[in-house]
Amino acid sequence: LMALTSLVLLCGYEFARSSAQSIFISTYGAKYLPHAMALIPIMAIAIVYAYGWILSLFGAKRAFIISCLFCALIFVAAQQVLVAGFKPVAVFLFLFKETYVMLLVEQLWALINSSPAATEGRVLYAPICGIAALGSVMGGFLVGFLSTRLGTNNLPLLVAVSLVFTALLGWVTFQYIGEPQPELADEKLGRDHSGIKAFFKDPRLLYLAIVVMLAQAMIMVLDVQLSHYVQLAIPTLDLRTQWFGMFYGYLNSGSVVFQFVVAPLLLKFVGPRLVHRGIPLVHIVFAAISVFVPSLRTAAIALWIIKVVDYSVFRAAKELVYVPFSYDVRYRAKQLIDVFGYRSAKGIVSVIMALLTS
Repeated sequence: LMALTSLVLLCGYEFARSSAQSIFISTYGAKYLPHAMALIPIMAIAIVYAYGWILSLFGAKRAFIISCLFCALIFVAAQQVLVAGFKPVAVFLFLFKETYVMLLVEQLWALINSSPAATEGRVLYAPICGIAALGSVMGGFLVGFLSTRLGTNNLPLLVAVSLVFTALLGWVTFQYIGEPQPELADEKLGRDHSGIKAFFKDPRLLYLAIVVMLAQAMIMVLDVQLSHYVQLAIPTLDLRTQWFGMFYGYLNSGSVVFQFVVAPLLLKFVGPRLVHRGIPLVHIVFAAISVFVPSLRTAAIALWIIKVVDYSVFRAAKELVYVPFSYDVRYRAKQLIDVFGYRSAKGIVSVIMALLTS
Protein backbone atom coordinates (compact mmCIF):
# COMPACT_ATOMS: atom_id res chain seq x y z
CA LEU A 1 0.00 0.00 0.00
CA MET A 2 2.81 2.42 0.83
CA ALA A 3 4.60 1.58 -2.41
CA LEU A 4 1.40 1.98 -4.45
CA THR A 5 0.64 5.35 -2.87
CA SER A 6 4.17 6.49 -3.69
CA LEU A 7 3.79 5.15 -7.24
CA VAL A 8 0.74 7.34 -7.94
CA LEU A 9 2.35 10.40 -6.30
CA LEU A 10 5.57 10.08 -8.32
CA CYS A 11 3.70 9.45 -11.55
CA GLY A 12 1.96 12.81 -11.13
CA TYR A 13 5.21 14.50 -10.15
CA GLU A 14 6.71 13.77 -13.58
CA PHE A 15 3.96 15.89 -15.16
CA ALA A 16 4.79 18.70 -12.72
CA ARG A 17 8.56 18.45 -13.13
CA SER A 18 8.79 18.38 -16.93
CA SER A 19 6.03 20.91 -17.59
CA ALA A 20 7.14 23.45 -14.97
CA GLN A 21 10.76 23.29 -16.10
CA SER A 22 9.86 23.66 -19.78
CA ILE A 23 7.37 26.48 -19.12
CA PHE A 24 9.96 28.40 -17.11
CA ILE A 25 12.59 28.02 -19.84
CA SER A 26 10.11 29.26 -22.46
CA THR A 27 9.10 32.24 -20.33
CA TYR A 28 12.42 33.41 -18.88
CA GLY A 29 15.19 31.22 -20.33
CA ALA A 30 17.49 28.63 -18.74
CA LYS A 31 19.98 31.33 -17.71
CA TYR A 32 17.52 32.53 -15.04
CA LEU A 33 17.02 29.09 -13.46
CA PRO A 34 19.61 29.82 -10.72
CA HIS A 35 17.80 33.08 -9.89
CA ALA A 36 14.51 31.21 -9.46
CA MET A 37 16.12 28.40 -7.47
CA ALA A 38 17.51 30.96 -5.05
CA LEU A 39 13.91 31.48 -3.88
CA ILE A 40 13.33 27.78 -3.14
CA PRO A 41 14.41 27.94 0.55
CA ILE A 42 11.75 30.59 1.23
CA MET A 43 8.98 28.39 -0.14
CA ALA A 44 10.44 25.28 1.50
CA ILE A 45 10.58 26.73 5.01
CA ALA A 46 7.05 28.15 4.65
CA ILE A 47 5.69 24.77 3.56
CA VAL A 48 7.56 22.84 6.26
CA TYR A 49 6.37 25.18 9.01
CA ALA A 50 2.76 25.11 7.77
CA TYR A 51 2.95 21.31 7.68
CA GLY A 52 4.26 21.28 11.26
CA TRP A 53 1.18 23.16 12.46
CA ILE A 54 -1.16 20.88 10.51
CA LEU A 55 0.59 17.81 11.97
CA SER A 56 0.18 19.17 15.50
CA LEU A 57 -3.50 19.96 14.99
CA PHE A 58 -4.66 16.93 13.02
CA GLY A 59 -2.08 14.13 13.34
CA ALA A 60 -0.09 12.28 10.69
CA LYS A 61 -3.00 10.75 8.72
CA ARG A 62 -5.07 13.89 8.29
CA ALA A 63 -1.94 15.98 7.67
CA PHE A 64 -1.10 13.80 4.68
CA ILE A 65 -4.64 13.99 3.24
CA ILE A 66 -4.82 17.77 3.73
CA SER A 67 -1.38 18.22 2.14
CA CYS A 68 -2.38 16.22 -0.97
CA LEU A 69 -5.69 17.99 -1.52
CA PHE A 70 -4.23 21.45 -0.88
CA CYS A 71 -1.45 20.81 -3.43
CA ALA A 72 -4.04 19.58 -5.94
CA LEU A 73 -5.96 22.87 -5.58
CA ILE A 74 -2.73 24.83 -6.04
CA PHE A 75 -1.98 23.09 -9.35
CA VAL A 76 -5.51 23.65 -10.67
CA ALA A 77 -5.36 27.35 -9.75
CA ALA A 78 -1.87 27.76 -11.24
CA GLN A 79 -2.96 26.14 -14.51
CA GLN A 80 -5.93 28.50 -14.82
CA VAL A 81 -3.73 31.54 -14.19
CA LEU A 82 -1.15 30.22 -16.66
CA VAL A 83 -3.75 29.79 -19.42
CA ALA A 84 -5.00 33.32 -18.67
CA GLY A 85 -1.56 34.59 -19.67
CA PHE A 86 -0.07 35.69 -16.33
CA LYS A 87 3.62 34.90 -16.94
CA PRO A 88 5.00 35.16 -13.36
CA VAL A 89 3.03 32.03 -12.43
CA ALA A 90 5.77 30.14 -14.32
CA VAL A 91 8.14 31.03 -11.47
CA PHE A 92 5.63 29.89 -8.84
CA LEU A 93 5.02 26.57 -10.63
CA PHE A 94 8.75 25.94 -10.87
CA LEU A 95 9.27 26.64 -7.16
CA PHE A 96 6.19 24.70 -6.03
CA LYS A 97 7.08 21.56 -7.99
CA GLU A 98 10.45 21.59 -6.24
CA THR A 99 8.89 21.55 -2.77
CA TYR A 100 5.46 19.88 -2.80
CA VAL A 101 6.72 16.45 -3.84
CA MET A 102 9.37 16.35 -1.13
CA LEU A 103 6.78 17.28 1.51
CA LEU A 104 4.51 14.39 0.49
CA VAL A 105 7.23 11.82 -0.20
CA GLU A 106 8.86 12.42 3.18
CA GLN A 107 5.51 12.00 4.95
CA LEU A 108 5.18 8.59 3.32
CA TRP A 109 8.74 7.68 4.29
CA ALA A 110 8.05 8.78 7.85
CA LEU A 111 5.20 6.27 7.88
CA ILE A 112 7.42 3.58 6.35
CA ASN A 113 10.14 4.26 8.92
CA SER A 114 7.56 3.90 11.70
CA SER A 115 6.66 0.38 10.55
CA PRO A 116 9.47 -2.13 9.88
CA ALA A 117 12.46 -2.84 12.10
CA ALA A 118 15.86 -1.71 10.85
CA THR A 119 16.85 -5.28 9.91
CA GLU A 120 13.69 -5.66 7.80
CA GLY A 121 14.33 -2.24 6.30
CA ARG A 122 17.51 -3.41 4.57
CA VAL A 123 15.41 -5.90 2.61
CA LEU A 124 12.16 -3.95 2.20
CA TYR A 125 13.24 -0.38 1.49
CA ALA A 126 14.79 -0.98 -1.91
CA PRO A 127 11.76 -2.88 -3.34
CA ILE A 128 9.42 -0.21 -1.93
CA CYS A 129 11.55 2.41 -3.74
CA GLY A 130 11.50 0.25 -6.86
CA ILE A 131 7.72 -0.11 -7.00
CA ALA A 132 7.31 3.60 -6.31
CA ALA A 133 9.78 4.40 -9.10
CA LEU A 134 7.59 2.52 -11.58
CA GLY A 135 5.23 5.47 -11.18
CA SER A 136 8.02 7.83 -12.19
CA VAL A 137 8.76 5.67 -15.23
CA MET A 138 5.09 5.71 -16.26
CA GLY A 139 4.82 9.44 -15.64
CA GLY A 140 7.95 10.27 -17.63
CA PHE A 141 6.89 8.34 -20.70
CA LEU A 142 3.30 9.64 -20.41
CA VAL A 143 4.67 13.19 -20.44
CA GLY A 144 6.61 12.31 -23.60
CA PHE A 145 3.41 10.96 -25.18
CA LEU A 146 0.88 13.57 -24.00
CA SER A 147 2.81 16.87 -24.02
CA THR A 148 2.43 17.39 -27.78
CA ARG A 149 -1.18 16.14 -27.74
CA LEU A 150 -2.66 17.92 -24.70
CA GLY A 151 -0.22 20.84 -24.58
CA THR A 152 2.30 21.57 -21.84
CA ASN A 153 0.10 24.21 -20.20
CA ASN A 154 -2.61 21.61 -19.44
CA LEU A 155 -0.34 19.06 -17.74
CA PRO A 156 -0.67 20.62 -14.23
CA LEU A 157 -4.31 19.43 -14.24
CA LEU A 158 -3.07 15.83 -14.45
CA VAL A 159 -0.85 16.51 -11.43
CA ALA A 160 -3.96 17.54 -9.49
CA VAL A 161 -5.77 14.33 -10.51
CA SER A 162 -2.83 12.21 -9.32
CA LEU A 163 -2.81 14.03 -5.97
CA VAL A 164 -6.49 13.25 -5.37
CA PHE A 165 -5.79 9.54 -5.94
CA THR A 166 -2.69 9.80 -3.74
CA ALA A 167 -4.86 11.19 -0.93
CA LEU A 168 -7.33 8.30 -1.29
CA LEU A 169 -4.61 5.65 -1.29
CA GLY A 170 -2.89 7.38 1.61
CA TRP A 171 -6.08 7.24 3.65
CA VAL A 172 -6.41 3.48 2.97
CA THR A 173 -2.74 2.96 3.87
CA PHE A 174 -3.07 4.75 7.22
CA GLN A 175 -6.32 2.85 7.95
CA TYR A 176 -4.57 -0.46 7.37
CA ILE A 177 -1.27 0.27 9.15
CA GLY A 178 -2.51 2.56 11.88
CA GLU A 179 -1.52 6.11 12.68
CA PRO A 180 1.86 6.62 14.39
CA GLN A 181 1.65 8.59 17.64
CA PRO A 182 4.19 10.87 19.37
CA GLU A 183 6.28 9.32 22.12
CA LEU A 184 5.81 10.53 25.69
CA ALA A 185 9.31 12.08 25.71
CA ASP A 186 8.43 14.18 22.67
CA GLU A 187 5.18 15.33 24.26
CA LYS A 188 7.06 16.56 27.33
CA LEU A 189 9.19 18.81 25.13
CA GLY A 190 6.08 20.60 23.93
CA ARG A 191 4.83 20.98 20.41
CA ASP A 192 7.82 21.46 18.13
CA HIS A 193 6.01 22.55 14.96
CA SER A 194 9.15 23.28 12.95
CA GLY A 195 11.12 20.19 14.05
CA ILE A 196 14.12 22.29 15.14
CA LYS A 197 14.17 20.93 18.72
CA ALA A 198 14.10 17.34 17.47
CA PHE A 199 16.78 18.14 14.89
CA PHE A 200 19.29 19.36 17.48
CA LYS A 201 18.71 16.45 19.86
CA ASP A 202 21.20 14.22 18.01
CA PRO A 203 24.37 15.29 16.10
CA ARG A 204 23.82 12.47 13.59
CA LEU A 205 20.94 14.45 12.14
CA LEU A 206 23.18 17.45 11.52
CA TYR A 207 25.72 15.28 9.71
CA LEU A 208 22.94 13.70 7.64
CA ALA A 209 21.62 17.16 6.73
CA ILE A 210 25.08 18.23 5.52
CA VAL A 211 25.42 15.10 3.37
CA VAL A 212 21.96 15.66 1.88
CA MET A 213 22.66 19.32 1.10
CA LEU A 214 26.02 18.62 -0.55
CA ALA A 215 24.51 15.91 -2.75
CA GLN A 216 21.64 18.15 -3.80
CA ALA A 217 24.00 21.03 -4.55
CA MET A 218 25.83 18.76 -7.00
CA ILE A 219 22.59 17.63 -8.63
CA MET A 220 21.30 21.20 -8.92
CA VAL A 221 24.41 22.37 -10.82
CA LEU A 222 24.16 19.46 -13.25
CA ASP A 223 20.41 20.09 -13.67
CA VAL A 224 20.99 23.74 -14.66
CA GLN A 225 23.78 22.69 -17.02
CA LEU A 226 21.47 20.17 -18.72
CA SER A 227 18.63 22.72 -19.03
CA HIS A 228 21.03 25.10 -20.78
CA TYR A 229 21.96 22.49 -23.39
CA VAL A 230 18.32 21.44 -23.88
CA GLN A 231 17.22 25.05 -24.46
CA LEU A 232 19.86 25.43 -27.17
CA ALA A 233 18.96 22.13 -28.84
CA ILE A 234 15.12 22.28 -28.57
CA PRO A 235 13.57 25.77 -28.67
CA THR A 236 9.92 24.61 -28.99
CA LEU A 237 7.89 24.36 -25.73
CA ASP A 238 5.96 21.09 -26.26
CA LEU A 239 8.89 19.31 -27.94
CA ARG A 240 11.17 20.36 -25.09
CA THR A 241 8.63 19.07 -22.55
CA GLN A 242 8.51 15.83 -24.53
CA TRP A 243 12.33 15.55 -24.35
CA PHE A 244 12.34 16.13 -20.58
CA GLY A 245 9.55 13.58 -20.14
CA MET A 246 11.40 10.89 -22.08
CA PHE A 247 14.68 11.71 -20.31
CA TYR A 248 13.10 11.31 -16.88
CA GLY A 249 11.28 8.20 -18.08
CA TYR A 250 14.61 6.55 -18.95
CA LEU A 251 16.19 7.95 -15.78
CA ASN A 252 13.49 6.40 -13.62
CA SER A 253 13.75 3.12 -15.54
CA GLY A 254 17.39 2.94 -14.51
CA SER A 255 16.37 3.82 -10.98
CA VAL A 256 13.96 0.87 -10.88
CA VAL A 257 16.74 -1.53 -11.87
CA PHE A 258 19.03 -0.11 -9.20
CA GLN A 259 16.28 -0.24 -6.57
CA PHE A 260 15.28 -3.85 -7.22
CA VAL A 261 18.76 -5.26 -7.86
CA VAL A 262 21.71 -3.04 -6.94
CA ALA A 263 20.49 -1.34 -3.73
CA PRO A 264 19.31 -4.55 -1.94
CA LEU A 265 22.61 -6.27 -2.73
CA LEU A 266 24.71 -3.31 -1.59
CA LEU A 267 22.76 -2.81 1.64
CA LYS A 268 22.88 -6.51 2.45
CA PHE A 269 26.50 -7.36 1.59
CA VAL A 270 28.27 -3.98 1.83
CA GLY A 271 26.21 -2.15 4.46
CA PRO A 272 24.84 1.40 4.72
CA ARG A 273 28.08 2.83 6.16
CA LEU A 274 30.25 1.95 3.14
CA VAL A 275 27.42 2.81 0.74
CA HIS A 276 27.28 6.35 2.14
CA ARG A 277 31.05 6.66 1.74
CA GLY A 278 31.07 5.37 -1.83
CA ILE A 279 28.35 7.61 -3.29
CA PRO A 280 30.49 10.82 -3.36
CA LEU A 281 33.05 8.97 -5.53
CA VAL A 282 30.33 8.41 -8.13
CA HIS A 283 29.47 12.11 -7.96
CA ILE A 284 33.09 13.17 -8.48
CA VAL A 285 33.67 10.92 -11.51
CA PHE A 286 30.57 11.90 -13.49
CA ALA A 287 30.68 15.58 -12.55
CA ALA A 288 34.25 15.63 -13.88
CA ILE A 289 33.14 14.01 -17.14
CA SER A 290 30.43 16.64 -17.63
CA VAL A 291 33.03 19.41 -17.09
CA PHE A 292 35.85 18.12 -19.31
CA VAL A 293 33.61 16.81 -22.13
CA PRO A 294 30.86 19.47 -22.29
CA SER A 295 27.83 18.51 -24.42
CA LEU A 296 24.15 17.70 -24.13
CA ARG A 297 24.97 13.98 -24.17
CA THR A 298 27.55 14.06 -21.36
CA ALA A 299 25.43 16.43 -19.27
CA ALA A 300 22.47 14.06 -19.64
CA ILE A 301 24.58 10.99 -18.77
CA ALA A 302 26.10 12.66 -15.70
CA LEU A 303 22.73 13.79 -14.33
CA TRP A 304 21.20 10.41 -15.21
CA ILE A 305 23.78 8.41 -13.24
CA ILE A 306 23.85 10.70 -10.20
CA LYS A 307 20.05 10.93 -9.96
CA VAL A 308 19.65 7.16 -10.39
CA VAL A 309 22.03 6.63 -7.46
CA ASP A 310 20.24 9.33 -5.44
CA TYR A 311 16.78 7.85 -6.04
CA SER A 312 17.81 4.28 -5.25
CA VAL A 313 20.96 3.47 -3.28
CA PHE A 314 21.27 6.77 -1.42
CA ARG A 315 17.54 6.97 -0.63
CA ALA A 316 17.39 3.43 0.78
CA ALA A 317 20.59 3.88 2.82
CA LYS A 318 19.52 7.28 4.12
CA GLU A 319 16.09 6.12 5.28
CA LEU A 320 17.65 3.40 7.44
CA VAL A 321 19.25 6.15 9.52
CA TYR A 322 15.83 7.38 10.66
CA VAL A 323 14.43 4.03 11.82
CA PRO A 324 15.63 4.07 15.47
CA PHE A 325 14.62 7.71 16.05
CA SER A 326 11.47 9.06 17.70
CA TYR A 327 8.17 10.20 16.16
CA ASP A 328 9.24 13.86 16.22
CA VAL A 329 12.46 13.08 14.36
CA ARG A 330 10.72 10.94 11.76
CA TYR A 331 7.82 13.34 11.18
CA ARG A 332 9.29 16.78 11.95
CA ALA A 333 13.10 16.85 11.85
CA LYS A 334 12.98 14.62 8.76
CA GLN A 335 10.91 17.25 6.95
CA LEU A 336 13.42 19.88 8.00
CA ILE A 337 16.29 17.83 6.57
CA ASP A 338 14.69 16.26 3.52
CA VAL A 339 12.47 19.13 2.39
CA PHE A 340 14.13 22.32 3.60
CA GLY A 341 17.65 20.82 3.54
CA TYR A 342 17.25 19.36 0.07
CA ARG A 343 15.83 22.55 -1.40
CA SER A 344 17.83 25.14 0.56
CA ALA A 345 21.02 23.55 -0.82
CA LYS A 346 19.73 24.34 -4.28
CA GLY A 347 18.91 27.88 -3.18
CA ILE A 348 22.35 28.57 -1.70
CA VAL A 349 24.20 27.23 -4.73
CA SER A 350 21.80 29.09 -7.02
CA VAL A 351 22.72 32.42 -5.43
CA ILE A 352 26.41 31.65 -5.99
CA MET A 353 25.75 30.60 -9.61
CA ALA A 354 23.62 33.69 -10.28
CA LEU A 355 26.40 35.94 -8.97
CA LEU A 356 29.09 34.12 -10.97
CA THR A 357 27.12 34.12 -14.21
CA SER A 358 26.26 37.81 -13.73
